Amino acid sequence: MRYRIFATVSLVGIAVFAGACSRNKPASSAPVPTASADRAASDAAAQEAARLREEGERAAAAARADADRAAKASAQAKATLTTPVRFEFDRSQLNDEGLQLLDAKVEALQANPAVRVRIEGNADEHPACTANREEPCRAQNRRDEFVILSGM
Repeated sequence: MRYRIFATVSLVGIAVFAGACSRNKPASSAPVPTASADRAASDAAAQEAARLREEGERAAAAARADADRAAKASAQAKATLTTPVRFEFDRSQLNDEGLQLLDAKVEALQANPAVRVRIEGNADEHPACTANREEPCRAQNRRDEFVILSGM
């Protein structure tokens, strides 16, 4: 009987001792987010996505505006360069309008150094007007034409 009591007490002692050792607190895990924390994170992510989308739309609009300005400038330069310079009958000198056209062409060529042009002098060999032989029609035939070869 003593043996039983001794064995029981021993077992109880071992159980208490083992239980006391295992009472160490487990390593704390990350706190479980609450519903309000999830909502706040979701709202912050949505605001950031909206901000990025707005920045992208602004950048795209600015790029479109730049492309439109470049296209308009190119069309204006092309129109300036292809406008013929006219001469008076039996004259090799340009009038004021012709000089202004040449000045505009110089500015367009300086702004677009990659553009190459060919200047074609015409009289009646490549007529622009063949409706009649009167002076207003024939005056259209005395011209220098600027043909864009490359760069636009």
